[in-house]
Amino acid sequence: MKKQFLFILLLVLATNVFSQPATPTTPAVKTDYLKKSKTQKTVANIFLATGASCVLAGYLIPKGEKVTVSTGGTLWGIPLEDAYNKNDNIKGTFLGIGILTMLSSIPIYLAAHHSKKKAMRLSFKNETAPQLQNSSFINRPVPSLALKTSL
Repeated sequence: MKKQFLFILLLVLATNVFSQPATPTTPAVKTDYLKKSKTQKTVANIFLATGASCVLAGYLIPKGEKVTVSTGGTLWGIPLEDAYNKNDNIKGTFLGIGILTMLSSIPIYLAAHHSKKKAMRLSFKNETAPQLQNSSFINRPVPSLALKTSL
């Protein structure tokens, strides 16, 4: 009788210690990851649109007047001159910033895809677990975290 009482006591203790409460205390992980994915995708879209508008602005800025600068040296008796357009620096800056901004949106898109994929792998679901109550076993729903892995 003593062994049976000890066995039942250990079973009740193990069931109550290792079971989760009926109401989940943690927020839904799936919705957190989906929200994070949506935010990351919005940021990536903003970076892409900003980069595209900078590239477009770089192409639409007029060349400006041609400027010739003498370098002071000669090559076989011909004076060396450096010719460039007045707005070349501005155009190059806009094009460079636009291309870098568009390229920086790629890792953000990849992170958004990873977060969305992670949200689809993690989910909460209720499983039944036997618990001892009033000297009888009953099946109670216990929230659990389901994790899908790809092999």
